Amino acid sequence: MFPYPTLLRRCSETTIILRTITIPLGDSSESSRKSSASDSPPDRDVHAPAADRALLN
Repeated sequence: MFPYPTLLRRCSETTIILRTITIPLGDSSESSRKSSASDSPPDRDVHAPAADRALLN
């Protein structure tokens, strides 16, 4: 019964580490692709037309 808590703890730690690594990578690629709209959220900026994007900024 001993190794199960350590395995669960390792899995949760690795998922948290992977999340913290992959989220900044996605943000940096999104902001580099649209450098002019780096201040606005990327998900709203991608789906919004140019007119709505200008109104949001």
